[in-house]
Amino acid sequence: MDVETRYWRLLASGVGTVEARRRVGITRQTGYRWRSERGGVPPVRLDEDVRSNRYLSLLERQRIATLRARGVGVREIARRLAPAPSTVSRELVLNLSRHDRDRCDGDLAHARTGAAWNVSPIDVFTPALTP
Repeated sequence: MDVETRYWRLLASGVGTVEARRRVGITRQTGYRWRSERGGVPPVRLDEDVRSNRYLSLLERQRIATLRARGVGVREIARRLAPAPSTVSRELVLNLSRHDRDRCDGDLAHARTGAAWNVSPIDVFTPALTP
């Protein structure tokens, strides 16, 4: 793995810029240049395993869907899987719709959130046009 990829993975895992630079052995100017060239966005989509634990994994979403289909309540799902009950509830609310017949599909939920991650840097960093 090259130095720049290691740097971006450290940033994605929650390490600060100063510490990430120190760990990979680059100067402040190099770190700044890489971030400014990319608009603060990694050059490639990073693997799911380097993301912070803030987001549910595919396996967690599948487990939530399976337990809910078995009639297990939100608090019990949270107790078994460890996220907060509000996280489980939000996951179920965000990923259920009428055409899903009130069933949660972990794979579909993960694909929906994955699509939200694939935002073009141009969409993110283009200022709104004002008349």
